[in-house]
Amino acid sequence: MTTPVLDTHKAVKSLMDAGFPEAQAEAVVATLSEAVSGNLATKADLQAEGVAIRTELKSEGAAIRSEFKEDLAVIRSEFKEDLTGLRSEMQENNVAIRTEMQENNAAIRTEMQENNAAIRADMQALELRMTIRLGAIAIAVAGLVVALMKLLP
Repeated sequence: MTTPVLDTHKAVKSLMDAGFPEAQAEAVVATLSEAVSGNLATKADLQAEGVAIRTELKSEGAAIRSEFKEDLAVIRSEFKEDLTGLRSEMQENNVAIRTEMQENNAAIRTEMQENNAAIRADMQALELRMTIRLGAIAIAVAGLVVALMKLLP
């Protein structure tokens, strides 16, 4: 049951004391009472509405939390998948880099061995030319010695 917002008897008396005829005072108060009674919220109405709003907010908050948890789970799952993919890609890149480095090392070793062989061949050729020249010098010196010996008695 709603509590009356307006004390109609008191309002009629006040209007009559102010000079309104009784019928007119009652009509004004009745019109005022009708207008006010349908549009004013009581304390109980406001409390009930507050409880309804709190319940709705709690429900919405729970739904948002649940949705957030689901979104977070999806994000974590996607992150883990991305991380796994990155790890796999990094391992593949490491293998490729190691393979390339081994191939480069092998090519460098081969090139160094070829260079060493060429240097040795050049050194042997130089040694041979020096031996020939030294032999020619030795022959020339021997010829000089023989010529000098012939000149000396």
